Order: sequence, then structure tokens, then C-alpha cells
Amino acid sequence: MQLWKKMKKNRKGFTLVEIIVVLVILAILAAFTIPAMLGFVNDARAKAAIAQAREVYVAAQAATSEVLAGKGETKLTDDHKASIIKKTTAQVSSDLAGFTIKDTNVIDATTLPANDSVTKPTNPNEAVLYIDGNTSKVLGLTFKSAGTNSKVLYLKGEEGTDVLE
Repeated sequence: MQLWKKMKKNRKGFTLVEIIVVLVILAILAAFTIPAMLGFVNDARAKAAIAQAREVYVAAQAATSEVLAGKGETKLTDDHKASIIKKTTAQVSSDLAGFTIKDTNVIDATTLPANDSVTKPTNPNEAVLYIDGNTSKVLGLTFKSAGTNSKVLYLKGEEGTDVLE
């Protein structure tokens, strides 16, 4: 009996109200931090896609520059059904494993065609290059990343003039 009275008086621990208050505070903190963290993840994925697209763009520019300098032999196709560039001996190192050039369009123009006639990639890790047939300069690059929130990036003209869609 004395043991029972002693246990009744020795009440240690949290009440139900205190536990509920702590849970409400944690829920409020989670409501503010989770969307912010998801925003950081989405931004990181978008920046990774842009970095990959720039790498492809620079690689294409380097390959065409090497061919123009007479150091390599490159055959580009204007066949819209082509899944890769047919032949190139211009070596450009890249860490884009599993990357596919979906379409290479050699056009006789100094600017890209109208936006509605630009071929766009449909699958992740695909790119579409537009190359001026007269100067062999890359006019544009359309790129789709493997990320779930991937963006298509168009690089027009000189390096650094990019337009995000």
C-alpha cells in the first residue's frame, strides 16, 4: 500500500497537453522548412541541367572549330530521323554518360528558325543541335535533362546568350 501511494505521488513525465503543443510546434516548423528545401532541390536540378547543356554546347563548338581549322573530319547530317551524329573524329571529352544527340540540323541560315518549327527533345538526356551550314557554327542547342523537373534550354548565337523556357 505504501508503495502504491509513493508511486502515485511520484508523477514524472509530460502531460498530454504538453506533448500536443510540442507536436504542433514541430508541424509549424516543418510547414515552413519543407517547401524551402524542395525549392533548393528544384533549383539544383535546373542548374545541373543548364550545366550539362552548356557542356554539350561547348563540345559542339569545339568540334566544329576543330573541323574548320582542318584538324578533323566531321560529317553532320540534316536527316531529321537521325538519332546521332553520323561520324566525327573531333575528340571532345565529356562526362555525359548515356547522352544522345537526337537530331542535328544543318541549315543555311544565320539565325534559328521560328520557335514553333524548332525540333525539341522528347526523352531525357537528349539534345538537338542547329548548325549553320555556311560557317559550321552552332546556332542553337535544345537540351532535356534526366531530372524530373528538367527544363529545355536554348542557346542562340554566341556563348552566354541563353534563353530559358
